[in-house]
Amino acid sequence: KEYGAGTHEYRALKRFWKLLLKNQDNVDYHRYYPRINFKYAELSDSEVLDRLFDMSSELKTAYEYYQLLLQMYRKNSCQLLNLLTDTSSWNLPLEMRQALKTIKKHKAEIENS
Repeated sequence: KEYGAGTHEYRALKRFWKLLLKNQDNVDYHRYYPRINFKYAELSDSEVLDRLFDMSSELKTAYEYYQLLLQMYRKNSCQLLNLLTDTSSWNLPLEMRQALKTIKKHKAEIENS
């Protein structure tokens, strides 16, 4: 939200939003492709993510939290759920804090499922 519609950062985020939602285990580290948004530099998916995280530390924190959430869901881990709901260790953006509030509200149901 902090970038205007015509900025480089906005266009990069708009183009690579699916990469941010991709499971961390499925991010490609070995194949390099020319990336239009980065002056046709030959970059792997992981390098694109690194460049996106350089734009915003808040984005990196939200990404790490989201990846832990995906891991918790895949492994059905109560320990990860406790780590996710410990708010003192997370400096999340407002939108992610709202999601965290919902997770806390339904924590018992999540643990039982």
